[in-house]
Amino acid sequence: MDDNQKQPFDWNETYTGELDDVQEPDAQLMKIVGDLAPGRALDMGCGAGGTVAALAELGWRVTGVDIAPRAIEAATKFLASRNLVAELHVSDAVGFEPGSRYDLVLSSFALPATEEDQRKFYRLVTSCLAPGGTVLIKDFDASMGRLEVFQSFHCPTLDEFRRAFDGLEIQTCEIVDTDRGDGGDIPWTAAVFQARS
Repeated sequence: MDDNQKQPFDWNETYTGELDDVQEPDAQLMKIVGDLAPGRALDMGCGAGGTVAALAELGWRVTGVDIAPRAIEAATKFLASRNLVAELHVSDAVGFEPGSRYDLVLSSFALPATEEDQRKFYRLVTSCLAPGGTVLIKDFDASMGRLEVFQSFHCPTLDEFRRAFDGLEIQTCEIVDTDRGDGGDIPWTAAVFQARS
């Protein structure tokens, strides 16, 4: 499979590298994180660093990874503007090589586009999760695949998450309403998955 098939569009083109790129972290995920003891966190698909900064402010030692160099540029500027420190890397989700184990591995609307790469991503997450660590994923669920905007992506089912993380203690596995990216009236839905090693 070539890169054009793997990536439905150029993620770097969605960023400017400036502070305007930064988005608020997902409130539902941050509520879950707020109940965890801070440790080492890995934010896969960190974008412009909104969640990285929020985790750092809660006392986590954070590593952020994103495929878009401009996203990492923006994240670097945002962290500096708040006097926060994090380790940032430009890499795709399946090509990243973790240097350690993490107490939290988080992905917020940043799963790889294809089912094959998602399976690789799940294996990577499992391999770098510390004993007692938490995996936390929120992304558009399979029902969203009916919409044209998601035709280039594989939107996962809850069963895919359960199978991928078989052996972990599942704490949340549900479909929730989520904000639309286009400002429309009918809510979009997302899968939320949380499990503990």
